[in-house]
Parts: sequence; C-alpha cells; structure tokens
Amino acid sequence: MITNQKNIIFDLDGVVIDSNPSWTRGVEQFTQELGVPKGIPFELRKKMHGMRVFEAVTLLKAKFGFKPKVDDLMDRIDAIMRNLHAEKTTLFPGTRDLLSELEANHFTTALATSSTRSLTEYVLSRFNLKPYFDYVTTGEDVLKSKPDPEIFLLTAAHMQKDPKDCIVVEDSLLGLQAAKDAGMDVIAVSNNGDFDPEEITQIKPTHVVKDLSDIDLGMLG
Repeated sequence: MITNQKNIIFDLDGVVIDSNPSWTRGVEQFTQELGVPKGIPFELRKKMHGMRVFEAVTLLKAKFGFKPKVDDLMDRIDAIMRNLHAEKTTLFPGTRDLLSELEANHFTTALATSSTRSLTEYVLSRFNLKPYFDYVTTGEDVLKSKPDPEIFLLTAAHMQKDPKDCIVVEDSLLGLQAAKDAGMDVIAVSNNGDFDPEEITQIKPTHVVKDLSDIDLGMLG
C-alpha cells in the first residue's frame, strides 16, 4: 500500500470511457431532430463540456427555442446516448488495468460525473465497472454544474474523506476548476484535445496525462 495515498475521484466521460465523440454525435442528432440542421457551434459544445445534462439541455432549449418540455428532451437525449454508448463508446486504454491496480492496493475510489444516473448506471453495467467504485455521484445528485465544486465536495462527504486528501481525474476545464475550488489535487487528462495551454497553466494541475494508462500509483500518494 502507498503511504499517505490519496482517495481517487474519477470523471466518467472522456476519462474512464471514450465517449466524447458519442456525445458530439448524440447532441448533433438531438438538435437535428428538433430542427437545427447544422448541429451546434464548436464554442457552444465546448461551453457545455462538463456541464450537467439537465443544464446543457436547458441551455439548448433556450438558445434554439425547442418546444418540448425539458423532461421530454431529457428522455430523448437519454435514449440517443444509450444507443450510442452501446454501439460506439469504448473504454480508454489502461482504464481497467488502473482500476484493478487501485483495487488491489486498497484505494478508495469514486465516480463524479455530470451525466445522468440512468446513463451512468448503464455504462457501469455495460463495461462491468461497478465493482471498482466505492461511491458514485451524478449530475442528478447536485444542484450546480461544474465549475461549482459541489459535486466533488458531496463525493468527498460520501467517502467520509477530507477534500485535501482527494485527487480528481478530469478531462474538462470546468471539472478541473471545480476540483481545484474544492481544495483537491487534480490530474488533467488531455485525450480530448480541448485544452488551451494557457487555461491549463492557470489551473495548475498536479499532473497532465494523455489517458489513464499514463497514471502510476506514485502520482497518487
């Protein structure tokens, strides 16, 4: 066991699973079904990256004037993404190896995702990841989206751990900022290519890695 080891909180999309392309495709399908023929601009997609699904759907409804109720829109995006997760989404390289190593070394691990409870449970079941996480917090368990630190502070409370004894593994700028504001160390996962070097410098992550295969236990002590 690593001395003074951290408690590890993972984001899901873009960290554990390679789902950002699925989300891009899913949002395009969702908006096109509702009459937006060319999808949505990159800057708007970047703004929504890391946002709770409820808030992202509410933002899209307000911007494009969608008529259905938010609950109905949520049901539709859930159905679209479930299909895409089944057909397109994969685990990132090194994900299962790292999670198995953390389990073998008795790390406390949690998931803190802006996704819905339904989609999170589906993904965990599909990839048989449930045994690796001691706690799971979703966007439905909090009132505020990242970069508000609520989701990470709530997860630490569920773990009964001090925030300063936690390290967050995140791929979105919103999530990285939320983790820093929660008083936690952060590992930035750069595989999605959305990082602006200047923004990352300002956040000052503890480590920057390409994907989970680059993380070793020495980073987590």
